[in-house]
Amino acid sequence: MLVKLIKTKFPLFALSLLLSFMFWLMVSASGTSTREIPVALEITLPDEREAVLGQPLPERISLRVEANTAQFKLIENRTLVYGVDLSQERPGSRLYRFNMENVLKALQLPRGVIVSRIQPAEIPYQLYGFISKLVPVEMTLVDNYDDKLVVSGPITVEPTEVKVTGPSNVMETVHSVPIVVSRASVSPGVKLEVKPVLSGFGSNVEVDPTAVFMASSNVSWKRENVTVSVPVTVNAEPSDAPQAGPSHNLSANPEAVNVTLSWPANHPVPAPDGDGGLRAVTTVDLRELERLGGMRLGVEVEVPFADLNVLRVNPNRVYVTMKRLPAESQPAGEAPAEAPAPGGQAPPAPGPQGYAD
Repeated sequence: MLVKLIKTKFPLFALSLLLSFMFWLMVSASGTSTREIPVALEITLPDEREAVLGQPLPERISLRVEANTAQFKLIENRTLVYGVDLSQERPGSRLYRFNMENVLKALQLPRGVIVSRIQPAEIPYQLYGFISKLVPVEMTLVDNYDDKLVVSGPITVEPTEVKVTGPSNVMETVHSVPIVVSRASVSPGVKLEVKPVLSGFGSNVEVDPTAVFMASSNVSWKRENVTVSVPVTVNAEPSDAPQAGPSHNLSANPEAVNVTLSWPANHPVPAPDGDGGLRAVTTVDLRELERLGGMRLGVEVEVPFADLNVLRVNPNRVYVTMKRLPAESQPAGEAPAEAPAPGGQAPPAPGPQGYAD
Protein backbone atom coordinates (compact mmCIF):
# COMPACT_ATOMS: atom_id res chain seq x y z
CA MET A 1 0.00 0.00 0.00
CA LEU A 2 2.83 2.38 0.94
CA VAL A 3 4.72 1.62 -2.22
CA LYS A 4 1.64 2.30 -4.29
CA LEU A 5 1.15 5.63 -2.50
CA ILE A 6 4.74 6.74 -3.15
CA LYS A 7 4.50 5.83 -6.81
CA THR A 8 1.32 7.85 -7.24
CA LYS A 9 2.31 10.92 -5.16
CA PHE A 10 6.05 11.33 -5.97
CA PRO A 11 5.59 12.94 -9.41
CA LEU A 12 3.36 15.58 -7.86
CA PHE A 13 5.94 16.25 -5.07
CA ALA A 14 8.83 16.55 -7.51
CA LEU A 15 6.83 18.89 -9.72
CA SER A 16 6.07 21.17 -6.79
CA LEU A 17 9.75 21.36 -5.85
CA LEU A 18 10.68 22.22 -9.41
CA LEU A 19 8.06 24.94 -9.61
CA SER A 20 9.22 26.42 -6.28
CA PHE A 21 12.86 26.55 -7.43
CA MET A 22 11.89 28.21 -10.71
CA PHE A 23 9.81 30.76 -8.80
CA TRP A 24 12.80 31.52 -6.52
CA LEU A 25 15.04 32.00 -9.54
CA MET A 26 12.54 34.38 -11.09
CA VAL A 27 12.28 36.42 -7.88
CA SER A 28 16.05 36.49 -7.42
CA ALA A 29 16.71 37.48 -11.01
CA SER A 30 14.20 40.27 -10.85
CA GLY A 31 16.11 41.86 -7.82
CA THR A 32 19.66 41.79 -9.36
CA SER A 33 21.46 45.10 -10.04
CA THR A 34 25.00 46.49 -10.57
CA ARG A 35 26.60 49.03 -8.24
CA GLU A 36 30.00 50.58 -7.50
CA ILE A 37 31.08 49.57 -3.98
CA PRO A 38 33.93 51.56 -2.30
CA VAL A 39 36.71 49.65 -0.55
CA ALA A 40 39.08 51.47 1.79
CA LEU A 41 42.81 50.83 1.38
CA GLU A 42 45.06 50.17 4.38
CA ILE A 43 48.61 50.79 3.08
CA THR A 44 51.72 49.65 4.93
CA LEU A 45 54.85 51.61 3.92
CA PRO A 46 58.54 50.97 4.61
CA ASP A 47 60.14 52.43 7.71
CA GLU A 48 60.11 56.23 7.44
CA ARG A 49 63.91 56.33 7.88
CA GLU A 50 64.34 54.12 4.79
CA ALA A 51 61.91 55.51 2.23
CA VAL A 52 59.03 57.93 1.80
CA LEU A 53 56.32 58.31 -0.80
CA GLY A 54 56.67 60.94 -3.48
CA GLN A 55 52.90 61.46 -3.82
CA PRO A 56 50.05 60.26 -1.55
CA LEU A 57 48.42 56.99 -2.59
CA PRO A 58 44.63 56.80 -3.10
CA GLU A 59 42.62 56.12 0.05
CA ARG A 60 40.13 53.74 -1.62
CA ILE A 61 39.31 51.68 -4.71
CA SER A 62 35.95 50.88 -6.30
CA LEU A 63 34.45 47.46 -7.12
CA ARG A 64 31.75 46.97 -9.78
CA VAL A 65 29.44 44.46 -8.09
CA GLU A 66 26.42 42.58 -9.51
CA ALA A 67 24.09 41.22 -6.78
CA ASN A 68 20.49 41.15 -5.60
CA THR A 69 18.91 43.32 -2.97
CA ALA A 70 19.52 40.91 -0.10
CA GLN A 71 23.18 40.52 -1.04
CA PHE A 72 23.68 44.29 -1.25
CA LYS A 73 22.20 44.66 2.22
CA LEU A 74 24.77 42.18 3.54
CA ILE A 75 27.56 44.15 1.85
CA GLU A 76 26.32 47.52 3.13
CA ASN A 77 26.31 46.25 6.73
CA ARG A 78 30.07 45.67 6.57
CA THR A 79 33.13 47.95 6.36
CA LEU A 80 35.21 46.78 3.40
CA VAL A 81 38.97 47.28 3.88
CA TYR A 82 41.76 45.85 1.72
CA GLY A 83 45.38 45.83 2.93
CA VAL A 84 48.22 46.83 0.58
CA ASP A 85 51.66 45.81 1.90
CA LEU A 86 54.52 47.92 0.50
CA SER A 87 56.82 47.51 3.52
CA GLN A 88 59.38 45.41 1.63
CA GLU A 89 59.60 47.61 -1.45
CA ARG A 90 62.85 49.37 -2.24
CA PRO A 91 63.21 53.00 -3.36
CA GLY A 92 62.35 53.65 -6.99
CA SER A 93 59.39 53.93 -9.38
CA ARG A 94 56.88 51.15 -8.66
CA LEU A 95 53.47 49.88 -9.93
CA TYR A 96 51.04 47.98 -7.69
CA ARG A 97 48.44 45.83 -9.51
CA PHE A 98 45.29 44.61 -7.77
CA ASN A 99 44.65 40.86 -8.17
CA MET A 100 40.95 40.05 -8.43
CA GLU A 101 41.23 36.68 -6.72
CA ASN A 102 43.22 38.11 -3.78
CA VAL A 103 40.81 41.02 -3.35
CA LEU A 104 37.70 38.78 -3.29
CA LYS A 105 39.38 36.34 -0.91
CA ALA A 106 40.30 39.13 1.50
CA LEU A 107 36.88 40.82 1.38
CA GLN A 108 34.80 37.60 1.66
CA LEU A 109 31.75 38.92 -0.20
CA PRO A 110 28.41 37.05 0.04
CA ARG A 111 28.05 33.92 -2.08
CA GLY A 112 26.76 34.54 -5.58
CA VAL A 113 28.04 38.12 -5.82
CA ILE A 114 29.78 38.86 -9.11
CA VAL A 115 32.68 41.41 -9.26
CA SER A 116 33.44 42.48 -12.80
CA ARG A 117 35.95 45.33 -12.30
CA ILE A 118 38.40 46.96 -9.86
CA GLN A 119 38.95 50.68 -10.38
CA PRO A 120 41.78 51.62 -10.53
CA ALA A 121 43.27 48.27 -11.45
CA GLU A 122 46.84 49.49 -10.67
CA ILE A 123 48.53 52.28 -8.70
CA PRO A 124 51.84 53.84 -9.77
CA TYR A 125 53.93 55.29 -6.94
CA GLN A 126 57.43 56.55 -6.20
CA LEU A 127 59.54 55.66 -3.17
CA TYR A 128 62.46 57.93 -2.26
CA GLY A 129 65.32 56.65 -0.14
CA PHE A 130 67.24 58.67 2.45
CA ILE A 131 70.63 60.18 1.64
CA SER A 132 73.08 62.49 3.45
CA LYS A 133 75.27 65.28 2.11
CA LEU A 134 77.39 68.18 3.37
CA VAL A 135 76.08 71.67 2.66
CA PRO A 136 77.47 75.09 3.67
CA VAL A 137 75.97 77.22 6.43
CA GLU A 138 74.91 80.69 5.28
CA MET A 139 74.70 83.42 7.91
CA THR A 140 72.31 86.34 7.45
CA LEU A 141 71.98 89.29 9.82
CA VAL A 142 68.56 90.93 10.01
CA ASP A 143 68.26 94.71 10.00
CA ASN A 144 67.08 95.22 13.58
CA TYR A 145 70.70 95.59 14.66
CA ASP A 146 72.21 97.34 17.64
CA ASP A 147 73.40 100.76 16.48
CA LYS A 148 76.37 100.45 18.86
CA LEU A 149 77.86 97.64 16.75
CA VAL A 150 80.06 97.89 13.68
CA VAL A 151 80.15 94.90 11.30
CA SER A 152 83.27 95.21 9.18
CA GLY A 153 82.91 91.97 7.19
CA PRO A 154 80.97 88.71 6.78
CA ILE A 155 80.29 86.85 10.01
CA THR A 156 81.51 83.26 9.88
CA VAL A 157 80.27 80.14 11.66
CA GLU A 158 81.96 77.05 13.06
CA PRO A 159 81.67 74.55 11.48
CA THR A 160 81.19 76.05 8.03
CA GLU A 161 79.40 72.90 6.78
CA VAL A 162 76.75 70.62 8.28
CA LYS A 163 75.44 67.19 7.30
CA VAL A 164 71.83 67.11 6.15
CA THR A 165 69.91 63.81 5.91
CA GLY A 166 66.55 63.42 4.17
CA PRO A 167 64.63 61.88 1.27
CA SER A 168 66.49 61.99 -2.02
CA ASN A 169 63.80 64.09 -3.73
CA VAL A 170 64.06 66.72 -0.96
CA MET A 171 67.84 66.66 -0.85
CA GLU A 172 67.95 67.64 -4.52
CA THR A 173 66.69 71.09 -3.50
CA VAL A 174 68.85 71.53 -0.37
CA HIS A 175 72.01 73.46 -1.25
CA SER A 176 72.69 75.28 2.03
CA VAL A 177 71.41 75.77 5.57
CA PRO A 178 70.39 79.40 6.16
CA ILE A 179 70.75 80.93 9.64
CA VAL A 180 69.12 84.27 10.41
CA VAL A 181 70.48 86.15 13.43
CA SER A 182 69.60 89.55 14.83
CA ARG A 183 72.55 91.91 15.07
CA ALA A 184 71.36 92.85 18.55
CA SER A 185 72.28 89.34 19.74
CA VAL A 186 75.88 89.61 18.52
CA SER A 187 78.67 90.69 20.85
CA PRO A 188 82.30 91.25 19.83
CA GLY A 189 84.57 88.44 20.94
CA VAL A 190 81.66 86.21 22.02
CA LYS A 191 80.66 83.01 20.19
CA LEU A 192 76.90 82.69 19.83
CA GLU A 193 75.33 79.21 19.74
CA VAL A 194 72.76 78.96 16.95
CA LYS A 195 70.48 76.05 15.99
CA PRO A 196 70.41 75.45 12.21
CA VAL A 197 66.92 74.56 11.01
CA LEU A 198 65.62 73.72 7.54
CA SER A 199 62.01 74.88 7.47
CA GLY A 200 59.48 73.72 4.88
CA PHE A 201 61.05 70.31 4.27
CA GLY A 202 59.16 68.28 6.86
CA SER A 203 60.25 66.43 9.98
CA ASN A 204 62.14 63.80 7.94
CA VAL A 205 65.02 66.22 7.30
CA GLU A 206 67.70 66.30 10.00
CA VAL A 207 70.75 68.53 10.42
CA ASP A 208 73.95 67.41 12.17
CA PRO A 209 75.34 68.99 14.30
CA THR A 210 72.25 70.45 15.90
CA ALA A 211 74.11 73.65 16.86
CA VAL A 212 76.78 75.82 15.25
CA PHE A 213 78.78 78.66 16.76
CA MET A 214 78.80 82.08 15.19
CA ALA A 215 82.19 83.77 15.32
CA SER A 216 82.20 87.55 15.77
CA SER A 217 85.72 88.41 14.72
CA ASN A 218 84.40 90.99 12.25
CA VAL A 219 82.16 92.70 14.79
CA SER A 220 83.32 95.56 17.00
CA TRP A 221 81.77 98.20 19.21
CA LYS A 222 81.29 101.62 17.73
CA ARG A 223 83.86 104.03 19.16
CA GLU A 224 83.82 107.75 19.75
CA ASN A 225 86.46 110.23 20.89
CA VAL A 226 85.95 111.37 24.47
CA THR A 227 88.01 114.07 26.22
CA VAL A 228 88.04 114.23 30.03
CA SER A 229 90.02 116.22 32.59
CA VAL A 230 92.11 113.92 34.80
CA PRO A 231 94.00 115.07 37.96
CA VAL A 232 97.74 114.37 37.91
CA THR A 233 99.09 112.08 40.62
CA VAL A 234 102.80 112.51 41.46
CA ASN A 235 104.52 109.37 42.68
CA ALA A 236 108.05 109.17 44.12
CA GLU A 237 110.44 106.36 43.38
CA PRO A 238 110.27 104.13 46.46
CA SER A 239 114.07 103.87 46.90
CA ASP A 240 114.51 107.68 47.20
CA ALA A 241 114.62 109.56 50.52
CA PRO A 242 114.81 113.39 50.53
CA GLN A 243 117.85 114.86 52.31
CA ALA A 244 115.83 117.87 53.43
CA GLY A 245 113.78 115.81 55.90
CA PRO A 246 110.93 113.33 56.02
CA SER A 247 108.10 115.84 55.54
CA HIS A 248 107.49 117.16 52.02
CA ASN A 249 104.72 117.91 49.53
CA LEU A 250 104.93 117.16 45.80
CA SER A 251 102.81 119.18 43.39
CA ALA A 252 102.36 119.31 39.61
CA ASN A 253 101.71 122.29 37.41
CA PRO A 254 99.16 122.02 35.85
CA GLU A 255 97.27 119.94 38.40
CA ALA A 256 95.13 118.21 35.73
CA VAL A 257 95.55 117.23 32.08
CA ASN A 258 93.01 116.67 29.29
CA VAL A 259 92.98 113.07 28.04
CA THR A 260 91.34 112.19 24.70
CA LEU A 261 90.41 108.50 24.30
CA SER A 262 88.81 106.27 21.69
CA TRP A 263 85.92 105.07 23.85
CA PRO A 264 83.88 101.90 22.96
CA ALA A 265 80.11 102.30 23.12
CA ASN A 266 79.71 99.34 25.48
CA HIS A 267 81.51 101.16 28.33
CA PRO A 268 79.98 104.00 30.35
CA VAL A 269 81.48 107.35 29.43
CA PRO A 270 83.67 108.74 32.27
CA ALA A 271 82.57 111.87 34.05
CA PRO A 272 84.38 115.14 33.18
CA ASP A 273 86.06 115.26 36.60
CA GLY A 274 88.10 112.18 35.82
CA ASP A 275 85.93 109.52 37.47
CA GLY A 276 85.66 106.15 35.80
CA GLY A 277 89.04 104.61 36.62
CA LEU A 278 91.26 106.94 34.54
CA ARG A 279 94.52 108.06 36.15
CA ALA A 280 97.23 110.46 34.99
CA VAL A 281 100.50 109.60 36.73
CA THR A 282 104.02 111.02 36.72
CA THR A 283 106.96 109.55 38.67
CA VAL A 284 109.78 111.68 40.14
CA ASP A 285 113.29 110.99 41.46
CA LEU A 286 113.28 112.81 44.83
CA ARG A 287 117.07 113.15 45.07
CA GLU A 288 117.20 114.75 41.63
CA LEU A 289 114.22 116.94 42.47
CA GLU A 290 115.95 118.04 45.71
CA ARG A 291 119.03 119.02 43.73
CA LEU A 292 117.23 120.84 40.91
CA GLY A 293 114.30 122.27 42.81
CA GLY A 294 111.85 121.42 40.02
CA MET A 295 111.55 118.99 37.10
CA ARG A 296 109.46 118.75 33.92
CA LEU A 297 108.20 115.16 33.60
CA GLY A 298 106.06 113.17 31.17
CA VAL A 299 102.55 111.96 32.09
CA GLU A 300 101.35 108.36 31.70
CA VAL A 301 97.62 107.55 31.51
CA GLU A 302 96.28 104.40 33.17
CA VAL A 303 92.98 103.15 31.66
CA PRO A 304 90.36 100.91 33.38
CA PHE A 305 89.65 98.76 30.28
CA ALA A 306 92.05 97.03 27.94
CA ASP A 307 90.15 98.09 24.79
CA LEU A 308 90.57 101.83 25.45
CA ASN A 309 92.98 103.72 23.22
CA VAL A 310 94.62 106.95 24.43
CA LEU A 311 94.75 109.35 21.49
CA ARG A 312 96.11 112.48 23.12
CA VAL A 313 97.28 113.92 26.46
CA ASN A 314 97.31 117.72 26.72
CA PRO A 315 99.72 118.74 28.09
CA ASN A 316 101.76 115.58 28.00
CA ARG A 317 104.37 116.98 30.43
CA VAL A 318 103.97 118.72 33.81
CA TYR A 319 106.37 120.67 36.08
CA VAL A 320 106.84 118.98 39.45
CA THR A 321 108.06 120.82 42.60
CA MET A 322 108.60 119.81 46.22
CA LYS A 323 107.60 121.91 49.22
CA ARG A 324 109.04 121.24 52.69
CA LEU A 325 106.58 121.00 55.52
CA PRO A 326 107.21 122.56 59.05
CA ALA A 327 108.99 120.22 61.50
CA GLU A 328 106.64 118.61 63.95
CA SER A 329 109.33 118.43 66.80
CA GLN A 330 112.58 120.19 67.99
CA PRO A 331 115.87 119.09 66.48
CA ALA A 332 117.74 116.46 68.45
CA GLY A 333 120.25 117.74 71.24
CA GLU A 334 118.26 120.88 72.19
CA ALA A 335 116.44 121.07 75.57
CA PRO A 336 112.85 122.22 75.51
CA ALA A 337 112.15 125.75 76.86
CA GLU A 338 110.79 125.95 80.41
CA ALA A 339 107.39 127.39 81.08
CA PRO A 340 107.38 130.91 82.83
CA ALA A 341 106.72 131.06 86.60
CA PRO A 342 103.42 132.30 87.98
CA GLY A 343 103.20 136.08 87.84
CA GLY A 344 104.94 136.29 84.53
CA GLN A 345 108.58 136.17 85.79
CA ALA A 346 111.06 133.67 84.59
CA PRO A 347 112.68 131.40 87.21
CA PRO A 348 116.20 132.36 88.36
CA ALA A 349 119.19 130.71 86.73
CA PRO A 350 120.87 127.96 88.81
CA GLY A 351 124.19 128.68 90.64
CA PRO A 352 127.44 126.81 90.39
CA GLN A 353 126.20 124.12 92.78
CA GLY A 354 122.77 123.92 91.42
CA TYR A 355 121.21 126.35 93.87
CA ALA A 356 119.71 129.67 93.14
CA ASP A 357 121.40 132.84 94.30
